Amino acid sequence: MKTITRLFFLLFCLAFSSSILAEDDDFKLFKKNKVNEQIFIRYLQDSLWQVKTAYNAAHFLMIPLHYASIEEHKGLSNAFRKHFEKLLATHKIQPFQLKELDDLQYLSLASRYLALDMPEKHDDLKQELAEYVEKRFLYWWKENPAWQWARESFKGGISERIAFKLTHSDKRKSYYSVLLDVDFYAIGIAADLYTYYKKQGKECQECQEAFRLFSVVMKTRFDYNHQGWVFQKDFWLEHPDYLYSGYYVRPPANAKHVTAKSIQEDASHGHRWPLWLVQIQQVMDVSDLIKRLRWQMLHVIIDEHQSMDAPLLNNYMCGHNGYYRFNYEGTGFRGHGPYELSGTFSLGWWSLLGGEQLAQHYSNLANAYPLNPALEQFYREFTLTKDYPLSDTLNDNGMRVNLARMSTIVAKHIGDK
Repeated sequence: MKTITRLFFLLFCLAFSSSILAEDDDFKLFKKNKVNEQIFIRYLQDSLWQVKTAYNAAHFLMIPLHYASIEEHKGLSNAFRKHFEKLLATHKIQPFQLKELDDLQYLSLASRYLALDMPEKHDDLKQELAEYVEKRFLYWWKENPAWQWARESFKGGISERIAFKLTHSDKRKSYYSVLLDVDFYAIGIAADLYTYYKKQGKECQECQEAFRLFSVVMKTRFDYNHQGWVFQKDFWLEHPDYLYSGYYVRPPANAKHVTAKSIQEDASHGHRWPLWLVQIQQVMDVSDLIKRLRWQMLHVIIDEHQSMDAPLLNNYMCGHNGYYRFNYEGTGFRGHGPYELSGTFSLGWWSLLGGEQLAQHYSNLANAYPLNPALEQFYREFTLTKDYPLSDTLNDNGMRVNLARMSTIVAKHIGDK
């Protein structure tokens, strides 16, 4: 009898210890997949609005900003508050000037902070920040001459340049008439400013002018007759970035230009569209465009037939997968081969389109870190173009894996709207 009792006691102990180990393993797994906000809180302590850092910082911080709003994360929200307080204080002492794209991209981070509901309201800061953002927006929109290929700049700023391109066609080069990233950054900022001011009971006439122009843009440049996303098709074909787009294997040093027969913009620039649509949806109904872009992302841009641990992206928004930026600006005979723009996915902006499928893709990416050599070869080629150490980081400091975890949460929160 004693032997049987001891046997039952031994079995109980084994079962209990196994349960403890299982719970401990689950806890470790939870800890492993938990978002580490401290990486971004520390990052925000730097003066990231400077020339060498602004461009990258706006990329890396956009999803953490939305995550802070969604999760009502006071620590991260407070870090953004302190960051923008420091920005405004610095600008008062020594005003600084960034290039058009860098400035508008970084201003988009600030305008999103204004438009989003944060766990701490920071009303005084937001009012001062809104004045700063509006001043910079008007500078680019109306005051600073907007450059243009093969002609003098437009003295009336970005607004004049957009209006001209919508009413004139430059036959010399197709890309001379293309609407640019900076145009849509300005429009998105206008939508954010308008949204913020409306909550304060104020008007912003210039903001309305900007985002209303978006409707005209989409009527003239978007093809609604096809499923998915077809925007400015074939406008880029003659641009130097696309001259080797017809190659699927690395061209030799003396290779002739071979372009694709038909093409949309590259997927690395296209990753900004989810942000712009999220901004514009505050002031007009763009739900159809969001659904179209989400479909395009899931069924055309992401290669559904690849079986990697994380998604691989075709190099172009239309699903074409030829070379991009080969021999770019005299950097030698290099370029982005098939799938080698996939690294833009790791910034997380596609999660702003929402939905369970995108959430799953970001969850898969998070679980794939550290990337194996087979996957890393497609993600490693993506580097942000400014001189900053984080531009080449894939596995080292944990920023990318935490962006993937945040993006999973963002996509699930937004849902399939």
